Amino acid sequence: MSLSHEQAMLLAIEEGQKGWGFVSPNPAVGCVILDSSNNLLSKGYHKKFGGPHAEINALNAIKNKSLLKEATVYVTLEPCAHEGKTPSCALELVNYPIKKIIYGITDPNPLVAGKGHEILSKSNIQTHCFSDLSNSDSVNVLLEELCETFLYNINQKKAFIALKVATSLDGKIALENGESQWITNEHSRYYVHFLRGKYDAIIVGRGTLEKDNPKLNIRHEKYANKDIKIVILDPQGRSVNFLPQSNINKLHNKNNIFIICDKKISSTDFNTIYCPMEGSSFNLAALQKILYENHIYSAFVEGGNFVYSEFLKQKTFNTLYHFTAPKILGAGLGWSDLLKLKSLDQSILLKKQSQMEFKEDSLSTYVLNL
Repeated sequence: MSLSHEQAMLLAIEEGQKGWGFVSPNPAVGCVILDSSNNLLSKGYHKKFGGPHAEINALNAIKNKSLLKEATVYVTLEPCAHEGKTPSCALELVNYPIKKIIYGITDPNPLVAGKGHEILSKSNIQTHCFSDLSNSDSVNVLLEELCETFLYNINQKKAFIALKVATSLDGKIALENGESQWITNEHSRYYVHFLRGKYDAIIVGRGTLEKDNPKLNIRHEKYANKDIKIVILDPQGRSVNFLPQSNINKLHNKNNIFIICDKKISSTDFNTIYCPMEGSSFNLAALQKILYENHIYSAFVEGGNFVYSEFLKQKTFNTLYHFTAPKILGAGLGWSDLLKLKSLDQSILLKKQSQMEFKEDSLSTYVLNL
C-alpha cells in the first residue's frame, strides 16, 4: 500500500519518538524510506547519542540497495551536513540512486542550517521541506514537538523546562493536612514515569525532598536502565544533611545529584551549583542557562506549590503537563496558590498542544504562549 506525504512523515515522527530520552543533546529524529511506488521500504531512528543517525539506520535496514532507485526519503529533520561523532548524513545519502528527500524541519544548528539541503540539491536529488508540500498543521506541530528540546537548546542556549502537575478537578495537589497520595490513578502515574524518561533531569524543591523522601527513579520499561539526573532547589544547601539517608542517595549515583544554592557549600559529596536569587526564589532564567552549561539540556519539574508558582511567575517553562483526576478535594493545597496576580491581564496564557485520557483521568499538555 502506497503512503501519502502526511502518512510517511507521521510514520517517521513515530519512529523518532522512540529516541526520546536517549539522544540528548542531539535531536530525536525518525526516517522512512519509500520505494518508487511509495510503498514502505524501511524505517529507522536515532537510537542513542553518538550512534548512527536515523537516515543511516533506515538505509542499513535495506539489504538490496538497488531498491533505492527512484526512492523517496522522509526524515523529520534536515539531514546533517557536518561530520561530528558520526559522518554527514547528507553526504551519505547522495551515494544512492534516491529520487527525493523530504525533511520536516530545517536544522537550526549553524553547522547544518540549509547546508544539508544544499548538498542534496546539488547532487540532483529533489529536496523539499515538508511544509512546502503540505499545509498539515497537525503534522507540523508534531514535528516541532519531536525535537522541541533540541530546537530550544540551539536557539536559546538554555535548558528546556517542563512542569508536571497532578491535581483534583478543583486544582488541589493535597489536602489541608498534606495528604496527597494518590490523587491521580495508576495509569496516569505510570505515564509520568515515561515523561520523566524523556528529560535529562528531574527538578524538585528541598521541601518536597524532605517531606516526601521521593525515589525519583524511572519505573517504566522503556527507561529501565536510564540514569536520570536529580536537581534540588535549595538556597541554603540544607539538603546536604538529609541527602545521605535519602531514597535519592540510595537509588542514584552521587555524580547525578545536583544541589542548586545561593552560597558556597563545603565538604559535600554532591554537586553544588551557585545560582543567583530573585527575591525569595532563584532567578530561574539564570538557572536555565546554568543547567545548560552543566550539560543538563532539559528538566522535568515535580515540585510543591512554591516551586510551581515561581516557575509560573517568572514564566520560565516551556511545557506544562497537567494531569486531572475527577475528584473534588475542597479546602486544600492548590498548585498555583502562591502566584498572586492583581488583574486578569496578568494571566499566564497557555496554548493547548494535546489531550490524552487515562481511564477517568486526563492529561492536557500546554505550551507557554508568550
